[in-house]
Amino acid sequence: MMESEFVALFDRVEATAARLPLDETGTVALIDDAARDRASSSITGSDVVSCVASPPTIAIDSSTDSIPGERWTAWNETHAFEAHGRSGATHIDGFRHFQWDGRGYGRGVDGRDLEAISHRGIFTRGVFVDLSEAAHRGDVPPGTPCSPDCLSAILARDEVELLPGDALVIRLSRADGLVGGLSVHCIDALQTAGISLIVTDDGAESVPSEVHGVVVPWHVLALVAAGIHLVDLADLDRLAAACLRHGRTTFALSLGITAFSGATSALAAPLAIF
Repeated sequence: MMESEFVALFDRVEATAARLPLDETGTVALIDDAARDRASSSITGSDVVSCVASPPTIAIDSSTDSIPGERWTAWNETHAFEAHGRSGATHIDGFRHFQWDGRGYGRGVDGRDLEAISHRGIFTRGVFVDLSEAAHRGDVPPGTPCSPDCLSAILARDEVELLPGDALVIRLSRADGLVGGLSVHCIDALQTAGISLIVTDDGAESVPSEVHGVVVPWHVLALVAAGIHLVDLADLDRLAAACLRHGRTTFALSLGITAFSGATSALAAPLAIF
C-alpha cells in the first residue's frame, strides 16, 4: 500500500469513528449492557486465566523501614520498567502515544482516556483469534498478514460473530516466524463490527509494514483515527490452552489498568474468565 492509499484509508476510518457514539475513551464507550450481558453469559464455571506477562524489572532505591524497639522490618523499593517496546510490561496504549500530522485522537488527546478507563474498568466479551495456530494449520500463508477474508474464515471456523463492544484478542506468537501480523485492511470490518479493544501478545503490526513510509500503520489507524485502544505484550499462551480446554474462543474479559498522570500508556491486567 502506498502512503497516499493509507491516507485515504485513515480519512475513511476517522470519518466512520466520527459517526459512532464514542467519548473520551474511544470505542470503549461501545461496551453497553448488551456487551456486558454477553460477557456474563460466557462465564459457565470458575476458570480465571491471567494474560499478564512478567516484564524484565529493575529494582532501584531499595531501602528498609522499621521502628526502634519493635521487631518488624519492612523492605521497600522503587521499580523501573519499560512501558512500550517488546521488552516492556503488559500495557494499554493511550491516545497520546501516537499522532498523525501533528494531531491525535480528537476526544482523548489530552490524556483523559486512560484516566477514565482506570476509573471505569473494562468488562466485556473477549473473542480469541489464534493466528499462530491458523498459520500452523495452513489457513494463513506463512509470513503474510492475515487478510479480512482470512480473519472472517477463522471466525467462521470458530462459529463466532464479532458484535458491538467485543474485545478482539489476537495471538501471533511471532517466535516461530509464521505469522506476519494483521492486515490493515481488516480495520473496516472491525469498525463495522464495533469492537471496543484489541489485545495482542506482540502488536498487530505486519513486519515488514504493508504501508510504504509508515512503519506502524496499525497504531496510527487504531489510536488516532478509529479511537481503538491497543493492549500490547499480553501473555496469550495460557489463554490459547484455556480456549482449547473449554472448546470455545469466547469468554468474559476483565481489564483493570493503572494510569499515571501524563503517561502515554498504563499498566494493564487482562483476565479471561470462563
